[in-house]
Amino acid sequence: MRDISRVFELWGECLDRSGGPFLFGEFSIADAMYFPVLTRFHTYGIALAGTVAEYARSLDAFSSVSPARPEPAGTVRLKYVTSVAWSNDPSEHVSYSFTACSGHS
Repeated sequence: MRDISRVFELWGECLDRSGGPFLFGEFSIADAMYFPVLTRFHTYGIALAGTVAEYARSLDAFSSVSPARPEPAGTVRLKYVTSVAWSNDPSEHVSYSFTACSGHS
């Protein structure tokens, strides 16, 4: 339970700083990383309240993850791709790709 409380605390701090609806304002790799955690909270019936519940509703409704939610008995896959521009030179831009996969049997 202490770990769950810590996740809620981290989410709350990020949401308070960013103003939401996602951890850093707009959907980011952090939200993609925490999507499997949120699905576990749903699976185990962990109560969500306040800002955390609003965040969960936003993440559940987000188009990149909502197609993954209807198949709890199958494999859930989420892919998020983004680019980071460290300079004005396109050759120095970095792309990140993240795929979360959770199999259920």
